[in-house]
Amino acid sequence: MLNALQNTVKIPELRRRLLITFGLLILYRLGIVITLPGVDAELLAEMAKQNSGGGFGQVMQFASMVTGGALQSCTLFALGIMPYISASIIFSL
Repeated sequence: MLNALQNTVKIPELRRRLLITFGLLILYRLGIVITLPGVDAELLAEMAKQNSGGGFGQVMQFASMVTGGALQSCTLFALGIMPYISASIIFSL
């Protein structure tokens, strides 16, 4: 296994692809940490708790469930690929 790892580092194309992949993973992790400007996550969570029985609370619970809970943190990449999937379904129809 160590020999296979050494071979991937020696081959320039594989090394380049691995660096691009790791770079994109780092970019994605940074996008999850960076919060959206102008959005108060605490206020949003409080509103969702107050309106848990109402329409807004149910919409927020559903959106949070679809995004895996990332929407409550209000980060840059909170939606993930959901908009892309929704757009592709709409264009297919």
